[in-house]
Amino acid sequence: MSAILDKARRALANNDLPDVLAHVTDMFGGLQGLRELPPFPGGVLEADRLLEKVGHLLWQRHASGKIPSSLSGGALVLATMLFPIGGHTPVIRDLANALPGPSPSLWLTMAHPSAAKGLKLEALERTGLSEKTRVFPSDQPWERTEQIVQALVDLRPDPLFLLHHPTDCVAVIAAAAAAAMGSTVFLLHHADSLPSAGLYLSGLLIIDFTPRACGFTRSMLGLRSAWVPLTCPDPGPRMGAFMSSGAIRTALGGGRDKVNRMNSPDYPELVATLLETTGGEHVHIGTLDKTTIRNVLSSLRRRGISRERVIWVPQAPTLVQALREYQVDLFVNTYPYGGARTAVEVMAAGVPMLWRSPTPDQDDFLTQMKYPGAPVWRGIEELQAILNQADRDWLSRQGGAARLWYEQMHHPRLWKESFTNLGPAFDRPLPAGFDASQVMRTILEHSLQKQKAPKRSLKTSLRRFFRLK
Repeated sequence: MSAILDKARRALANNDLPDVLAHVTDMFGGLQGLRELPPFPGGVLEADRLLEKVGHLLWQRHASGKIPSSLSGGALVLATMLFPIGGHTPVIRDLANALPGPSPSLWLTMAHPSAAKGLKLEALERTGLSEKTRVFPSDQPWERTEQIVQALVDLRPDPLFLLHHPTDCVAVIAAAAAAAMGSTVFLLHHADSLPSAGLYLSGLLIIDFTPRACGFTRSMLGLRSAWVPLTCPDPGPRMGAFMSSGAIRTALGGGRDKVNRMNSPDYPELVATLLETTGGEHVHIGTLDKTTIRNVLSSLRRRGISRERVIWVPQAPTLVQALREYQVDLFVNTYPYGGARTAVEVMAAGVPMLWRSPTPDQDDFLTQMKYPGAPVWRGIEELQAILNQADRDWLSRQGGAARLWYEQMHHPRLWKESFTNLGPAFDRPLPAGFDASQVMRTILEHSLQKQKAPKRSLKTSLRRFFRLK
């Protein structure tokens, strides 16, 4: 890392700004590839200072160093890329609905590997800002950076909300240029487990969505952070009865990457256990690869369970719609990495949720989004015990607790209050377990558990390698 930073410093000294961007981008790209790195939403001060200097120089070049007399361009969201699935893109719609005044503009840097495939219409529609979205034409990072900075000088936005991917240094330079112009810059810190460019920009106002990320920002990085718990649109209270089919219908949502990380038990064993114990059906929401589906069906066959008891839902307009359409009674969060947005949407729907944490020491990290009283299981026997005690009354109590927690902590009205006056969120106390010592403990515990996790066989690793190629 030091060698790359030295190259970037020399490039800056030679006024070779495109090379500064290239070197720092390469460095953050390398940090994302460290497979043994524990969840670490940190940053690199020296790298951000270099990007900030580039942003200031670009602003001076395009604005002739003149601070505008007024910033009249309204709010702007500067993001990297949009996605048709996952919890990242809906944050933009949630923010637009929460901000006072007109809807913000949305600009995309497209500084992401998936940008080569283009922007999907269904991804754009998830933002609610299709008519106010701008994509910059150049496919060269430096040319695109200059285009964005010139557009910032012309628009004069205030405030600017930065929702970039961890390696997107184009967005960081643009945000630094906006700050030099006088705009207030907020970082929507959605990359809550990876090192990210831009955390150390001067004057940056950081907004964290999860207690662990906020605890890390405040206590480990020593930076001020507003804790604004994730939200999702309110679908209204649950209307249907539980166990309408006479047995429990479980569900899990997730794509190939999250599901294939599940182990002890893996997903095929989990599905078979759920069906064998409940006597009901299981709904999978999300796209899986053929190998995973085949392994699930093989696990069912070995236990004599009909394949018809699994309902495959590759895509749904929203998770809540799928939960209601298929009358899901109990949702199982993915592990070891659960979905934060998924948890909020399940609670909003009034659906009970099962959480897995192998040891109590990992609970603060792995179950940070759960509602009070939500069931947590360690291994198969505890999972079976929870399922065996689950009846309509238990499900109704759990669903009510989930919905109540959503209304108290994650409702859109709370976002409106926060983004009308963000000050109190910077002083909002975190739940117990998220001070510096506890956050460090979860990092170390997670690293130890990762070492103990089953390793892929050479055959599996080769198959995965060639599939990715």
